[in-house]
Amino acid sequence: MKKVTSKLLALNEDEKMIGLYNAEKEAEKIMRTRIKGAEIKAREDEINIIAKKMLKENLDIQLISKITNLTIDEIENLN
Repeated sequence: MKKVTSKLLALNEDEKMIGLYNAEKEAEKIMRTRIKGAEIKAREDEINIIAKKMLKENLDIQLISKITNLTIDEIENLN
């Protein structure tokens, strides 16, 4: 057991191991940020699609704005 403990303590003090651990944690943070950004973009795209459909159904632009939380300008600029 002492060998295992001393090995773990040595690894904890090893700068290379610490660097690898930190790099892995940083990569995880970056990946989570990218995933969150993609989720937000997907929601925004879905709202825009819904707003376009509402426009095609000739719904009042004020009502579309109220339901989607898009500004009038954002709705008018949908392609």
